[in-house]
Amino acid sequence: MLYWGSGCWDGGTSLHELLGLKDGGEEAQELAGYIPDYRLNLVNAANMDDPSIFRTHLQQIFSMLKYKSDKAALYRYAQENRTELRDMDGTAKLALLSMMGEQKRLQKMMEEAGGEEEFDMCKAIDDLIADGESRGFERGDKSGFERGERQLSSLISRLLAENRPDLIELAVSDPDVRVRLYKSYNL
Repeated sequence: MLYWGSGCWDGGTSLHELLGLKDGGEEAQELAGYIPDYRLNLVNAANMDDPSIFRTHLQQIFSMLKYKSDKAALYRYAQENRTELRDMDGTAKLALLSMMGEQKRLQKMMEEAGGEEEFDMCKAIDDLIADGESRGFERGDKSGFERGERQLSSLISRLLAENRPDLIELAVSDPDVRVRLYKSYNL
């Protein structure tokens, strides 16, 4: 059984546990007598200590899953294993994309690259990081702009309350004066 969630597996590891027959009531115990209890071999991909034990593309897939919650480690792994990731076949790439939770965006990048042979997983990760940074900068710009608008509005309101149109005119035209006024009014 393959589990690729980010947390630790907390489900059963046998057929009876998964069906709720182990700790169930009298009916469950009776039913358990008719169903053989098989131990389930669990591969906890994202929490695997050493994915290098795999000699197939599972090594890269499980390693990427291991680092998916740590963007710096994921990026470092992708850079260090660029060749192996580039050489993955289409099925392995799609499996990785699906398990990483980025299948829609990365699938689109894959199609834009002209097919799976030309798709570069490392470039795709670089593009995703760049997209995230760009969205972060946009949010930061918007947030900073809104904060500046509120700050200037508060300053003008205070200066109007003090009947200081001369300072309003200076604040609007001279950034140095505006900064000094922000400090003096604790804005």
